[in-house]
Amino acid sequence: MRSVVGMKLLSRWIVLGLNLAIPLAAWAGSPRRLLTQPPILEGREIERFLLVEPIRRGGVFTVEPGHLVAVAEDDEGVFYQATSGFLRGLVYRPPERSPGGIHVSKRNPTVITTYYGDAGDPSDVMKISNQRLTFDEMRTLKVAKAAKPKRAK
Repeated sequence: MRSVVGMKLLSRWIVLGLNLAIPLAAWAGSPRRLLTQPPILEGREIERFLLVEPIRRGGVFTVEPGHLVAVAEDDEGVFYQATSGFLRGLVYRPPERSPGGIHVSKRNPTVITTYYGDAGDPSDVMKISNQRLTFDEMRTLKVAKAAKPKRAK
């Protein structure tokens, strides 16, 4: 009896550890840099997006509608911080507001994931989802401010 209970507990700890380690390990080698100018995606400077409907992630967190402003980048993509933040919460506790936003790939801007954490604070560790936004979720994102890059004179 004890060994069955012990194995169940051990397997839960292993699953919890993997759930925390795998998303973070994917981003461990790519340090964030704060942006000094708007990022260029698909040949356009895209300073911000507007989210018109909430994005829900597995009952754990929700990106609230509002502006997503480019604040940082890494080798893979650009972090757009939500001005309204996230609502994080599980069944057993009330939701709390946290910083977070979306990460847009530089190589393929249709690869968009969510994250929570303060991307504008280089010491904050981002908790990045490994689940990409669906096509329907991407349709709720609108480019709020974009321009062609200025040429140097």
